[in-house]
Amino acid sequence: MLSSQIGEAAFWRGLVRFSKGRFVFSWLIGLFIMFGFSGCGETYKFYNEELDFISSTSNTNIAFTEKVWYEANSAEPYNGVYNGNGKAVKLYAVPNVKEIRTQEDLENIVLDLNGKYILLNDITLEGEWTPIGTEDEPFSGILNSDTSDGKRYAIKSLKITLPNIDTAGFFGHIKDAIIKNIGIVLEKIQGEINVGGITGKAVFSNITNSYVVGNISGSGYVGGLVGHADLHNNISNSYTSVNINAIKDVGGIVGYIGDSIITNSYTTGNINGYTNVGGIAGSFNSSVIASTYTAANVSGGIKDIGGVVGALFSGNISATIVIIPSDINDNIKKITGGLVIGYVVDTTSAIIFSNSVTYTIDYILSILGFDISDKIETYLSKVLTNVYGKLWDFVISKPIVSRFDERYTYSVGLNWKWGKDDANPWVTPKDGGAPILYWQVDE
Repeated sequence: MLSSQIGEAAFWRGLVRFSKGRFVFSWLIGLFIMFGFSGCGETYKFYNEELDFISSTSNTNIAFTEKVWYEANSAEPYNGVYNGNGKAVKLYAVPNVKEIRTQEDLENIVLDLNGKYILLNDITLEGEWTPIGTEDEPFSGILNSDTSDGKRYAIKSLKITLPNIDTAGFFGHIKDAIIKNIGIVLEKIQGEINVGGITGKAVFSNITNSYVVGNISGSGYVGGLVGHADLHNNISNSYTSVNINAIKDVGGIVGYIGDSIITNSYTTGNINGYTNVGGIAGSFNSSVIASTYTAANVSGGIKDIGGVVGALFSGNISATIVIIPSDINDNIKKITGGLVIGYVVDTTSAIIFSNSVTYTIDYILSILGFDISDKIETYLSKVLTNVYGKLWDFVISKPIVSRFDERYTYSVGLNWKWGKDDANPWVTPKDGGAPILYWQVDE
């Protein structure tokens, strides 16, 4: 009787049932219910409306109930059923996302200038690149990298040698566009006006978490990221390391910036022009630069050459730092118009380094540990006072430091954001030196 009861008894251990010595795989039914008959072992990666990676999971039951998801190149909502033998499924919160894997895929962006594109790997270009988008037909879509593995992918060996072309860059002209997590590694760009690594001209656009490395030349409106940034652009959490040679309106990040914002960004390299030349912007009008630094060597010909901005018409520059190279005497010779601003056109509407109610140059630093000599301080006082009068009656208010890090910026009242995300982008490199952006640590 007892043995018969034991033999006939059934009990649950998790989702596996034991009966009469036989396993009944009822757990399969449970999995089908839980995952929407999605198959076994698949990883689902989710991306938001701007194609930012959100998360990955094997349980899509909750995710599908929260919003509509789409597979790449599909206008139909994803139904949650997938039997792809364990392959990852990329699901987007917007339809018709085009995945970029090859140079041909990049070239085909021109077929849909309002499209949404995600870069899935580095691409090394071959041959001459034709910029995407014109003033009449600008790129107005989204280009982002798949950051699910912590990387930002790059478009490499970009080459443009069109000295008479307007609006030269990976993009020629963008409007109402979003560019995120994109690297551009240049062989070289040679154009005429509106020349930049990411785009020649930008209007009403956002560029975030992106970078440009390489050589750029042109005539006017020439910048590392953007040649001509006009009307409500937002550049953030980005950097350039560029060698630029041009004539007018030349900058390490932008050549000309109007009614736009640059935050949490930096530039290094060599910026050379004839007039209106700056480490960050060549010409600056009704705009904002904040929590940004330049370590670029800036040189120029006739006038309006500045470490941060060449010619400032109006705007607000705050919490921004100029890192003086090791040979300070040579650098001052190169920055011929002034260490920070080459020329202020309208002093009534220009607010410079506005961490207090007075107009001062508060944050001119060298992170290399040498003392600033009386000769240099006298030189700076003479140059700045002669050019700007009472606007520049204060030259250096903060000490020279040997380390430019979170502790220092806090001690002098700079509102820099340190951490490991877009809202708190700055980190100190392991080997010290100037800050970098948090996403560079993973590159």
